Amino acid sequence: MPTQGLAADADIPMPTSMVFGKTHGADPRWSGWALALLIVLAIFHIWYAGLLELQGDEAYYWLWSRRLDIGYYSKGPGIAAIIRFATAVAGDSERGVRWPAAVFSIGEGWLIFAIARRLFNARAAWLALLLALTAPLTWVGGFMMTIDTPSVFFWLLGAYAFLRALDSDGWGWWLGAGAAMALGALCKFTVLAQWLSMALALAFAPGQRRHLAGGKFWAMTAVALVGLAPPALWNLRHDWVTLRHLMERGALDQPFRPNFLSLAAFIGGQIAVFSPFYFAGLLWALFRRATWRSDRAAAFRWLAAFVLPLPLFYAAISLNGKSEPNWTAQALALAPVFLAGALQPLWAARPRLRHGIVIAIALHAALAAMAHIAPLTPAIYGEPPRFRRIGGARSLAAQTERWMRDTGAQFVVGGNYQTAALLSFYLPGRPFVYVPIGPRPTNQFFFWPSYLDGEAEPTRIGLYVGDQPLRPDFAAQFEKVEPLGEFWSEHQGRRLRRFHAARLAGLRTPQTASPKGPR
Repeated sequence: MPTQGLAADADIPMPTSMVFGKTHGADPRWSGWALALLIVLAIFHIWYAGLLELQGDEAYYWLWSRRLDIGYYSKGPGIAAIIRFATAVAGDSERGVRWPAAVFSIGEGWLIFAIARRLFNARAAWLALLLALTAPLTWVGGFMMTIDTPSVFFWLLGAYAFLRALDSDGWGWWLGAGAAMALGALCKFTVLAQWLSMALALAFAPGQRRHLAGGKFWAMTAVALVGLAPPALWNLRHDWVTLRHLMERGALDQPFRPNFLSLAAFIGGQIAVFSPFYFAGLLWALFRRATWRSDRAAAFRWLAAFVLPLPLFYAAISLNGKSEPNWTAQALALAPVFLAGALQPLWAARPRLRHGIVIAIALHAALAAMAHIAPLTPAIYGEPPRFRRIGGARSLAAQTERWMRDTGAQFVVGGNYQTAALLSFYLPGRPFVYVPIGPRPTNQFFFWPSYLDGEAEPTRIGLYVGDQPLRPDFAAQFEKVEPLGEFWSEHQGRRLRRFHAARLAGLRTPQTASPKGPR
């Protein structure tokens, strides 16, 4: 792979940007290297995806794909539709569920390269791609099929279409940017926050502010909002449960009480997922005076509009006690472009910096390789296990099957949605596994048929399997609850997670007394 010549700007010219006032590099050598690298990584990830058991959320979304709908408890229908297509092509296996992640990863990498090339030049684009591929945030995106994988792709697609729209007088790229946001919103509602980034990008570009009052911008907005229509219709029938869930998840339903430890945890999570070295480099680029006074200042302002608002919003949310590192994944996807744009002009002028960049990328690549190898070995599954969310599902299903034979159980209730989903995927015959049903929805299972709806007759025997003891309200739904003891799921020959088992008999709640709300 090329690592020299990154400082040169003498690329084969393309048309000059009306917004950024420079000629874009289009040297086919760099594009060829980028595409070849992405294809090799995708092939590797498709192979690797079949080596690891599904993680709980992946199995949960697989269950969604078995029951297609226009909306779900916490998300739109995008992830379910993708997995349904994937398994129709490749079957209900780990690789069958996950192979689209590898395809999306090709698209994400190419869009990062294309955006950086258009803002700066092909050499900066190559550096941005290397930074992106070696950041911890992207390590699992190539083989795990979660909502972040397609939502990051559609965020980048929307950003690229918007960038092209600024250089075009036609409607196509504007409507394409809206369509990308709509498709992204079907996977993760956060993608619609990109609209604010686009508005800020226009506001910070004096020559482009006219678009804020123009028909193309608002046509793009209307197309983007189409992505909310299916989940909105679903929520209209289900008492706006998704809105309540999102409010609770962000602690927006609680009085504001500043929690600086939570803010510190959020910042630490961002540093961890982007890498301490890359994060420090990003801060250096953001606060470096030359960044905003160079001939690339317009490009940096555009990128800042896409990178900064979402992390700043979630930093504020974290002050109220709630945050997850992956909540900002879409915005952080463009951070390597910002960093590469600041570093690449210094490549030739500062040898120590150049050597440091090469060493950092090499170390991050080595760390990524080790992160892929580690789950395939027993080394990381000690006491206590360091990777509790990876592995153990087959062991859990095998032991659950033995409990079912020993107790004569005819249905199974998992302790939470992830346990139930994994058992649904890994038990022989793939039976539907329930979760405890309470008076209010806490996951998608609430809206599906359950043991309270005649699915499990009162005379049938059930088996509870969960990583927590039975809740009293759940136990009260049965005439007799017999604790059976504890057992451990195992992976790579090591104990992983402890589970409780109990025999359930005599369902108390009649079919007409279900605590469920609207269906």
